[in-house]
Amino acid sequence: MYSIMERRSLYSSRARLYDLIYHFKDYAAGAARIREALRAEGIEDGSRLVEAACGTGSFLVHLREWYEVAGYDLEEGILDVAREKLPGVRLSCADMCEHVEDPPADAIVCPFSSIGYAFPAARLQAAIRCFAASVRTGGVVLVEPWITPENFHEGTPHLQTYGDDDLKLARSVVSRSEGRMSILDMHWLVARRGEGVEHFVDRHELMMATTGELLAAFEAAGLQARHAFHDQEDDRGVIVGRKVG
Repeated sequence: MYSIMERRSLYSSRARLYDLIYHFKDYAAGAARIREALRAEGIEDGSRLVEAACGTGSFLVHLREWYEVAGYDLEEGILDVAREKLPGVRLSCADMCEHVEDPPADAIVCPFSSIGYAFPAARLQAAIRCFAASVRTGGVVLVEPWITPENFHEGTPHLQTYGDDDLKLARSVVSRSEGRMSILDMHWLVARRGEGVEHFVDRHELMMATTGELLAAFEAAGLQARHAFHDQEDDRGVIVGRKVG
């Protein structure tokens, strides 16, 4: 049916499109909220902070104003974009379900719901254990959850666009689920000056863990955890855990 579709990862040859389609996202405000949450847990400016699944480094660009930062991601293509933004910052290719920082950091953060890619449940639990092992005693792990099952709306259409004189982007998806998995087949149209229009599909599969499951994973990893909200419009909030001795 979709003979022109290609299931090639956005995070390799097309990695630079990622920041363009998210041009509307306020990373500075998001970084400020992370700082606020960490300060509430006693993590002061100047501390060592590592971002798991850091992507193109857009949060780290702002977080490094306050912290000694590093990051890691599973995709080298997207890390190449991050390295251009963050010269001198240690950025590594690693799986959040396997990677442990050595020496431990003061804080590990995993924003933008990237934890949803850690599935099935055993890998989610492994990721939280790795986060816990990556912070010192008294250190903090902060995770922004993905959508919970009760907040997932089957069949909802979404569209994002970007345009300049030489490039037009459109990305559209209709959300669907298979059990506890949210399946997002993101259809891209990329129109480049003098090159015609490219169409490809970028599939995302994210597990819809419940808040209770996330809190239980934090506690099992030795983290005293709570579900915190930045403001009344923050429907997902963050799971914040402090490592106990």
